Amino acid sequence: MVTRPSAPSIAATPLPPPSPDVPKRPRGAHSIAFSCSTFMSRGNRRTEAINALRSIYQQHGDAERELLGDLLVINEYDAARREDYEDAVRSAIALPNLQFIQKGPDARGQARTLNMILDRLAGYEFWVHWEESWVCTRPFLKQALDVMESTALTQLQITNDWLDVGEARLTRTTTPSGTTYVRVAPDSNTGRTGPDVRFGWPLYSLRPSINRAEFCWRVGRFDENPHMWPVRFERDFGTRWFRQGATKGVLVPAAAQVQPNHRSTY
Repeated sequence: MVTRPSAPSIAATPLPPPSPDVPKRPRGAHSIAFSCSTFMSRGNRRTEAINALRSIYQQHGDAERELLGDLLVINEYDAARREDYEDAVRSAIALPNLQFIQKGPDARGQARTLNMILDRLAGYEFWVHWEESWVCTRPFLKQALDVMESTALTQLQITNDWLDVGEARLTRTTTPSGTTYVRVAPDSNTGRTGPDVRFGWPLYSLRPSINRAEFCWRVGRFDENPHMWPVRFERDFGTRWFRQGATKGVLVPAAAQVQPNHRSTY
């Protein structure tokens, strides 16, 4: 049997500290970075990506849209299809501050996409991450920002995940402004390794959420080793995130749902 050498792991490589030349953005207008990862050449993903981005804008009024700074859309490389996906997105919906990045052959993989996003978070306090498989179902930006500014939570989930872990781990709370969310407590296995990669999952999720940008930045990079995909690269980052003191909440009711007929790539 031929043993294939593994690519070097960069999981623990920290990102550089914030540059003094990139001042923190003041809270308010354009204070939230938004990113969406996509693979538009796969199945119906181009339509899904456009639907996802359109839903964010359709569900929010001008005042909440103003909270968004850069809208970063990163499309996976596909050697077999080299269409102008950026033009398709811009033709379908007018997105101010859109930065569309078409990846090349040297930047393949979901982990690389996420590292490209982390590299662009300098100056932002908050970061909303999205995936093309989800659509926004109600306004949430103002409420999500309210929770993050009223608490020390590290990640606030926008989907209805984590609400099935048992009442003992859930604490329903309301901010002084009236926004309801649920704190999710770890259990004795959270962050521990086991016989299955999903055992003791460390609360972190790549599903739609708002995050403290600098905290994620300081956790380090996602492991780009191809053998870590799928799931393991997310677990690895999440474990380091959890061990650095991260905390989890869920906005209720949820503000995102999976698009009909979506098929996962794994």
